[in-house]
Amino acid sequence: MRAAGTITEQDALQILGGSRRPAEHAVDYAPPRPPIYGESERWAALEAMTPACLPATRVLELPGAQVQGARGWVVVDDRAITSLSWWESHALEPNLAGDECTRERRLDGTLLNLATMMGKKNYGHFLLDGLGRLAVTELAGIRVEEVDWVLVPGFDTAATRRMLDAAEIPPEKRIVPRRALAVTPDVVLAPSMPGTTRVYRPSLPRYLRTLSQPAARAPRRLYITRPDDARRPLTNRPELARLAMSHGFTPIDPMGSDLAALMGSADVVLGEHGAALADLAFCRPGTRVIELIPSDHMHPYYFSLAMAADLDYAAVVCRSAEVRPPDRPGPSPHSVEVPLDALSDALSDALAALPA
Repeated sequence: MRAAGTITEQDALQILGGSRRPAEHAVDYAPPRPPIYGESERWAALEAMTPACLPATRVLELPGAQVQGARGWVVVDDRAITSLSWWESHALEPNLAGDECTRERRLDGTLLNLATMMGKKNYGHFLLDGLGRLAVTELAGIRVEEVDWVLVPGFDTAATRRMLDAAEIPPEKRIVPRRALAVTPDVVLAPSMPGTTRVYRPSLPRYLRTLSQPAARAPRRLYITRPDDARRPLTNRPELARLAMSHGFTPIDPMGSDLAALMGSADVVLGEHGAALADLAFCRPGTRVIELIPSDHMHPYYFSLAMAADLDYAAVVCRSAEVRPPDRPGPSPHSVEVPLDALSDALSDALAALPA
């Protein structure tokens, strides 16, 4: 079985006799341009990905619907409701061809769908696009204890297990979406994104902050590292590390720490664009953030998250080995060089603004 096409939310509701529970109204979206260092002319590419309006957030209650595959497509009448997915405001239509399901699991009761694109492989998508839908669910008046099952994003680490426990989703209620699996409960509760594609609302960090406590003893200046073999490798990582440490920053390995707790007590965060920056959601309002963002990967995930969380954000746009044309979307495969002089200016400006 596989979704043969797409269907609108309204048509799905009419077919199934379902209902829509509102959470937040649609709002205009025009965040101010932040301080930009480095290749500042590339910021226009990020702004081109930023919608002028954030759609209303909502939860659809769909008796007889099905959830298919690892990306959690909500399917009605063999058609997927793509407006409930990460692709809601994407310029391109999603490709449904790779999501054929060969197994079906039937469930008694109500299933809350938190599955999302890349939620099984990427921490940022797990937290912001998947678990973050609980912000929408709560605003719509639905509580986790009222549902029988929760389809959770499948990224499995100590950090994600802590988050699921903090969200009070007991292990016996959790179901992990899988590529070939279709889940058919009596009723699907399908929340929208907590914002839209790559852009987040203030309700998201407001909810996520309830899931973690700031660390009691922690460095106040964090440099969030990435592995040397990560996508978009830095060509001058040792020089970057020396510069950061000379300004009093402590390198932090996201995989070896409770990063959410550390973020919650930080004064300044320096980090390369990547999934670990999803934990900016746990920073206190006013925390200073410097994102190192590749010129070939100008995506607004963490800028929009910082705006939603009321953080003091600045960007250092770093030179990618190649900049692809706009019709070649997706993650950049190219290496990146950090402009150290520009970063030094950004660090000096951020630290000068700290209270004495």
